[in-house]
Amino acid sequence: MKAIIYRDNGTPDVLQFVDRDLPTPGPGEVRVRGAVSGVNPTGWQARSGAGHGHDPAERRRSGSSR
Repeated sequence: MKAIIYRDNGTPDVLQFVDRDLPTPGPGEVRVRGAVSGVNPTGWQARSGAGHGHDPAERRRSGSSR
């Protein structure tokens, strides 16, 4: 599947378009196909580093982000 990720905070230039393995649903889960998605203010603030707790390196260290 295609994904847009960022590993560092910054301008939209830090966004990377990558291929990811298609996740396998676990017991009691389903996989859905998304045709469109959006970004809300929390998403772009996290990417830009605005606010508290939006450091992607910290999320990687804590294991809460891939």
